Amino acid sequence: MTSLIAVMSKHARRVTAAGFSAMVLFVPNVSAASDDAAGRRWSFDPGVGLEGRAQVAGEGSFRIEMECGNGGGPAITLISSSLSKNALGIASKMTIMQFEVDGRRFDEKFECHPDGMSCGSFGFPSGDLITAMRRGTRLVLRHADTFLTEFKLAGSNAAISRLSACLGASSGMTN
Repeated sequence: MTSLIAVMSKHARRVTAAGFSAMVLFVPNVSAASDDAAGRRWSFDPGVGLEGRAQVAGEGSFRIEMECGNGGGPAITLISSSLSKNALGIASKMTIMQFEVDGRRFDEKFECHPDGMSCGSFGFPSGDLITAMRRGTRLVLRHADTFLTEFKLAGSNAAISRLSACLGASSGMTN
């Protein structure tokens, strides 16, 4: 009971109006903050890599990270325990990942790490894909036409735009 009172008092405020006084409990709007709290809104971490890192979490354990450093251009890394070669059914480290942004499909070549936890873009990702990710609302990730996960693209333009030093490295990448 004591901890409940402590929590309530942390979020409560005394309001006095027209001679009446009442305690008002302020409750955060959990539904509005759920995408941010779950890490599903794109963010930017300036302390990582050469220029920082744009990133977002998807369903389950999936995460997309984008940063500079791929020979001077942008690099996309997909991270998930579901990316093992056995789970993907691939014999080699190289594979094609299918990105679908608001219904538009992009096939991108990726090299999967032997530990099965990540796949990184092989060469520069398509400038059209990066532009679509910045402007779109939803990204679906597939492998061999099999659904893997989806990502919301809220905040992607602001986060990815901060990688300005490498966005021009591949044709078609402009602000």
